Amino acid sequence: MARTRTGYLHRVRAEQVLRWTGLVVWAGVSLTLLSSNGLSPTLIVAESAVLLSFAASFLWLTGPGLAGGRPRIVIGLLVWQSLLATVFYTDLAYILALELAFVLRRRTAIRWMIVRNLLAIPVFVVIVANARHAAGLPASAWFTIINIGTHLAWQLLAFAIGLVVTSERAQRAELARANHQLRAAHALLADRARLEERVEIARELHDSLGHHLAALNVQLELARQLSHGTARVPIDQAHAAGRRLLGEVREVVSAWRGEAELDLAGALDQLAHAIRDPAIIIDIADDLAIADPVVARTVFRCAQEAVTNAVRHAGARHVWIELATADGGLRLTVRDDGRGQAAVVEGNGLRGIHERAAALHGHMRAHAAPGRGFTVELWLPHPEPLA
Repeated sequence: MARTRTGYLHRVRAEQVLRWTGLVVWAGVSLTLLSSNGLSPTLIVAESAVLLSFAASFLWLTGPGLAGGRPRIVIGLLVWQSLLATVFYTDLAYILALELAFVLRRRTAIRWMIVRNLLAIPVFVVIVANARHAAGLPASAWFTIINIGTHLAWQLLAFAIGLVVTSERAQRAELARANHQLRAAHALLADRARLEERVEIARELHDSLGHHLAALNVQLELARQLSHGTARVPIDQAHAAGRRLLGEVREVVSAWRGEAELDLAGALDQLAHAIRDPAIIIDIADDLAIADPVVARTVFRCAQEAVTNAVRHAGARHVWIELATADGGLRLTVRDDGRGQAAVVEGNGLRGIHERAAALHGHMRAHAAPGRGFTVELWLPHPEPLA
């Protein structure tokens, strides 16, 4: 039983804990508000609808909203939640602080917290003063300051929990990225070792066995020319068998050398299967092959780097890898449906792709737009003929 529980807890992600925690806090706030005395049925229905809208937006922001690609909806729902936490019920601000650190970038979340509280504190002061007046208590500046400090402290605690969840999620994504890179590199190295072994065996057959067979055929040809009568028949047969054997050895050597290509499609398939989120979709013909291992390795490394950038920065749900011939060369396109960006900033990853392309007299282009994903295009001229 203990093993089962441990395994289950190990599979629970931090964002799942955050969502359940937020829902529990929301349920407590809702019960407190709806159980107040003097509420009419109409008011209860109206307040229930408002609370349900807050819960629905929380579930969407901590679920589909994390996938990226819909920044306007995210901002709109956060504005709606901030409005409710300011003028409707201040305890909702704790849930808002919890998700801000998880949904937005850290600096943006901090700025949102500061601005919202600067706008909300005057409203909070009025709410505290009205509550004391309704209870028949005199106004107290010290009591108001303590309540403001406590309110901000609880928000800070919730915000810190959100930061911890964000950090855990980022570390998990980084671990997944490193894992898929390691698996892809391992598959590539294994494939390369297998092909190099084939080339070495083919070379040994050609240099050793082929050399001796050729010498044997020369000697048999000489013996055939010097022989007469019935002795020449078996020599002719031996000479013919030797020539057939030499031809078969050369065919085997040629076939093995011809198969000594990098399995680019297999390497890309390994790369795709090693990543669960986002989904990697490969569009490459079954009979597409690149005979030049340098070109194949360059294409794979560039695809790997582009996918890595999408996993780390795009917040995408899908990444498409397309490989085709174009303009007398080979074109690799890697695009995603992530959040995109206003301008392309060439970091180490894109710079590496650009340098690899330039080394083979090719070129790289990258383009993006906010909410429309990111695209990397690599073109290499005159590759080896594609089967």
